[in-house]
Amino acid sequence: MVLWSKSANQNQRKAIKVKNKEKSVPEKEKLLPTNKYSHKSIQRMFPVRPEKEEALKKRMKTLNIHEKDISESYIRSAGSGGQKVNKTSSCVYLVHLPTKTEVKCQKARSQSLNRYHARVLLCDKIEMILLGSQSKEAQKINKLRKQKQRRSKKSSRKYSETD
Repeated sequence: MVLWSKSANQNQRKAIKVKNKEKSVPEKEKLLPTNKYSHKSIQRMFPVRPEKEEALKKRMKTLNIHEKDISESYIRSAGSGGQKVNKTSSCVYLVHLPTKTEVKCQKARSQSLNRYHARVLLCDKIEMILLGSQSKEAQKINKLRKQKQRRSKKSSRKYSETD
């Protein structure tokens, strides 16, 4: 119970109330983390799960891409997203200085999420340059190319038989 004197002003009363509230909370409850990631001392750069962020960092390390080698700038986005996109510079433009590889990303409406996506795209591009036909992206392209060839052969056989 708090007793007030007539001379105590409103700010002093608020301060006393806050102190009393702090005392009433058990110490164990204060120490509990608010979410399952708050107990880790990892500084997060992007608004994605920590696992995804760690995977990106590991991938950048294997491809020998360092943050200091990346020039990052922000541009106004265009297209869907409405007034929010037109007013803010949410499009991310990255240049990897050693390879002169450029990436522009405006997938999401938020700049921080676009930063993550841009780095993923940069890793994909550099992987294509370094590994060539062994990269995942090149294998995906070859698979689609083979599917198209198969389908075109099938359709040409089908229509050549009917003539």
